[in-house]
Amino acid sequence: MPLLSHTATLTETRSLTPTWTPSLSTAHYSPTQYGPTETLQVTETVALPPTRTPTASVSSTLWWSDVACPTLAVTTTAAGGSLTQNDIRGGGSAVPTLLMVALPPPFRWARDPQLGTHLSFVPVSTAQPSGFGGPWGAMLSNATWVRNATNPSTVLELAVPVHRGYFIAADETIVIRCDAVAVFGGCKGVLLGSFTIRSNTLPAAASALSAITGVVAGAAAVAVVVTGGLGSILEMQALGVFARMSCASAQERASTVALPYFLSVFAALDPLWMVVGNALLAAVFGCVHCGVTAAFQRWRGVDAASAWAAMRFPSLTYVVAHAMHLGIFFGSVLALAMPGARVQHRVVGVVGVLYGVAFPAGVCYFIARHTGASFTRYWQFSRKPLHERLLYPVGYWYPAAQQRMYGGMLTNMRGSYVYWCVFQLSVLCVVGLIAAVHPPVGGCHVQYFCMAAVLLAGASVVAFTSMMRSAFLTVMRTASFVFLAALCVVSAANHLAPSDGGTRAYVALVLLLATVLLAVTVYSVVLWYAEDRHWQELREPRRGGLEALLRDDEESDDESQKPHDMASSSYASGTTGASSSYRPPAAPLQPMTGDTRSDALSLLDRASGASCKSDRTLL
Repeated sequence: MPLLSHTATLTETRSLTPTWTPSLSTAHYSPTQYGPTETLQVTETVALPPTRTPTASVSSTLWWSDVACPTLAVTTTAAGGSLTQNDIRGGGSAVPTLLMVALPPPFRWARDPQLGTHLSFVPVSTAQPSGFGGPWGAMLSNATWVRNATNPSTVLELAVPVHRGYFIAADETIVIRCDAVAVFGGCKGVLLGSFTIRSNTLPAAASALSAITGVVAGAAAVAVVVTGGLGSILEMQALGVFARMSCASAQERASTVALPYFLSVFAALDPLWMVVGNALLAAVFGCVHCGVTAAFQRWRGVDAASAWAAMRFPSLTYVVAHAMHLGIFFGSVLALAMPGARVQHRVVGVVGVLYGVAFPAGVCYFIARHTGASFTRYWQFSRKPLHERLLYPVGYWYPAAQQRMYGGMLTNMRGSYVYWCVFQLSVLCVVGLIAAVHPPVGGCHVQYFCMAAVLLAGASVVAFTSMMRSAFLTVMRTASFVFLAALCVVSAANHLAPSDGGTRAYVALVLLLATVLLAVTVYSVVLWYAEDRHWQELREPRRGGLEALLRDDEESDDESQKPHDMASSSYASGTTGASSSYRPPAAPLQPMTGDTRSDALSLLDRASGASCKSDRTLL
């Protein structure tokens, strides 16, 4: 290695005052071929009284061992210049991939036959079991470094070992550490370089999943606005919670990149903004909705019930608050559990958690005490064919004004159990509570298993209580909970033993879940349209069977009951005008329980009554 010999003459003139005026007179450099020495010659001239003019010469020697070690330049022969998971798994190429480290000039490698023993590999990120922490890591550490044929004095290389079982769920960064004795002449410190292995596991699938889940979530959001029901937005938000977890892998985040923003539009910011932002959005929408409803009432000159029914108040406000609730609760727990949380995080977190508990309880109390709506089964529902019974709703909520005012709370539920309208939200809040906690190192699988247990319990309740209005909705809601639980199990398995099978299972489950949620969204829109326009007859008694034989005898009764039928039909079908005030409907002529036995008994009783009447006439 060529060294430099430096000779310089520095002349300084000193006066009797303590000021210095240095001037560089000459400076020249000359290369030398001998020894690692550097000579610096300094000549200093000081202006003193005429009796003294001293001249001082100083010489010093600097060694290369006093120079800081340089950074290693790490390159590969892989396509694109960086290693990927497929390169290590073989990638279908017969030519081995080379990993090369180079010294910057003027440094060069020492003449040591055991030079490779001074280089070692250290993982920066957590060593993954099937990555550097597995068999491939041992193979890489035992690989042999050789000198490059083109630049043997500055470049070392090794053949990257191929291992079919290599699998990483996230990028792996590995540092190459080299001792200073490996450099000719030595240096101060150690030499460091790094390279990254990219996890390109199913990159096309991740991009496709991201697009699919984004489209499904957008369709669910549109359905919420159109129908006034919650549709599938909560399951999409659950996937957003999974993506925001500290245990989520890069593959999971890439597959659902847009869903955290359906949880909160402030998902990319601090958890504090998730809580405050969602709360402000819900409050502002509620105030605007209330103001618009009051303005509509004044403008049209109608009573409050008609105005509320026309503007769907407070139904839409409830839907917005419902959609914002999971983001508020999850963000609150996340703010409390985050490391280094400040005072404002703790205050907002506590308030958000209290709100998260109070909101479902308040909704249940409000529906139980103030809605005034009741659920009734459709007329002769049990007599319908099987495919219609699976798809058609069991019944409907009435009166029509109340159904319009509170439809968002009651759209998909049946029966009188008020907690059903917040049951799904409550289950997902418990899941979000578990997901927001930061588990200890190596404890992510426990967190996922706990979330799966909660989701399976929720699916069991939905299935066995049959809380939805139709069998189709019950099956779809149960399936969505089951698929979410299966995603948690697959994620836990991928943390324990990452593999291609686990990644493919994750992709398949996300696709199945997206299909289920899209089906629920389409069904909700079709059901809303059909009930609003074409299913009014389901809410009225149908003539048929024995009643057809008694048509002539009942004509007089029909004439007397016609005003009552028209009133009950208008309220049941939801065709009351916005200007009419709310009045409770009269009791229906026929029992609307859908019980086949009761229908048959009613018809037989009327037939027997008619026969007795005819006998009396003959007598």
